[in-house]
Amino acid sequence: GLPRGERPSVADNEYRIQYSNKNQDLINLDETSTSLGDIQIAAARSVLKNNRTTMSLWGSVKLPTGDKSKLSGNGATDFSTWLALNQQFTNSWLMNINAGTVFLGSDNFQNIPLSDHVYYGHIMLGWLASEFFDLKVQLQGHTSYYRKTRLRAIGDTYFMTFGTSIKINQCNRLDIAVSEDIKVNASPDVSLLINWRSYSAGC
Repeated sequence: GLPRGERPSVADNEYRIQYSNKNQDLINLDETSTSLGDIQIAAARSVLKNNRTTMSLWGSVKLPTGDKSKLSGNGATDFSTWLALNQQFTNSWLMNINAGTVFLGSDNFQNIPLSDHVYYGHIMLGWLASEFFDLKVQLQGHTSYYRKTRLRAIGDTYFMTFGTSIKINQCNRLDIAVSEDIKVNASPDVSLLINWRSYSAGC
């Protein structure tokens, strides 16, 4: 019963990404491709830790290992820093907040002007329903990576994610979540996340 937009007029299992400016195609991709994406290396330092609260300062560098022509990378080395806070209210309720900035290593992508930096963050509320699974709701967003754009698809965005984390055993967890765009046309209508986490220590 949800609106389908232009989907009924587009062939199944096909996509096209096109961006034009002043009658010039800057991006025109309509073929399936597989490529290694940009690799990110991150490090953190704890700045606060007690029974209920932990806070850490993070820094990362993203290396240009992806392919610009296949849109799996931006061809530049980017730097980012963010602050992460975990707050346990009770034995069953917790909150997680992340906020940070990305410093872009290039001023354009495919001749499309980029912002100097991007602000991003999220706030998550979690309910530890049992020893084996928890439920989470998260609001997140970021400012635009592109300078002076009026296109919602590449502008500022914010969306909501609902999910669960299931304990498989002491060393493995399965995350399943679904996201919904709050700012319509600024992110995919619905996205499905499936994530497997495996730990080698502390389990």
